[in-house]
Amino acid sequence: MAMESKYGKANRIWVIDRGMVSEDNIKFMRQRGARYLVGTPKSMLKKFERELLGKGWEEVHPGVEVKICPRPEGGETFVLCRSEGRKDKETAILNRFIVRLEAGLGKLKELADKGKLRDRQKAERRIGRLLERNSRAASLFTVTVTETTVGKDNRLAVDIRKNEDRYQWALQSGGSYILRTNWTEADPKTIWKRYIQLT
Repeated sequence: MAMESKYGKANRIWVIDRGMVSEDNIKFMRQRGARYLVGTPKSMLKKFERELLGKGWEEVHPGVEVKICPRPEGGETFVLCRSEGRKDKETAILNRFIVRLEAGLGKLKELADKGKLRDRQKAERRIGRLLERNSRAASLFTVTVTETTVGKDNRLAVDIRKNEDRYQWALQSGGSYILRTNWTEADPKTIWKRYIQLT
């Protein structure tokens, strides 16, 4: 409503970055009869895993490919996009976080194995801080602290498990994103160019 009062209700396409869009915004635009072209949260990629890993991609720009995925119930079109340069950058960043996180968790495990880490709450706080500082890689790891008591001696064990399936998905989906639109344009190249041009 504020946008309409500021810019008018001319026949236009609202282009919105993924950081600014919500389902409520999209619902509101639909109710107003507005056309939109929006970026979507990265979490939505999982719904298009088969299409993402399949064939049928078209090059729209050197190193950038697009693929259209009409919604079966109609009304909206999704355009999968992937950028080789963006993928390389995201992979390098992710691997840096993984190396740092593994090193930090490894030190804590070593201290626990040597009996130098005895306070469970302290250990869990340190793990929490490590995961927070390396948040891009945190979801790839499951860290468990267990405590055993032998006589008066408390010992901690730190178990670190890396989820290889999640890591492979992060590599496969790196550099990929989805555009969502109710615009009737059927050419994914045109949709991508409009989004890039206006963002």
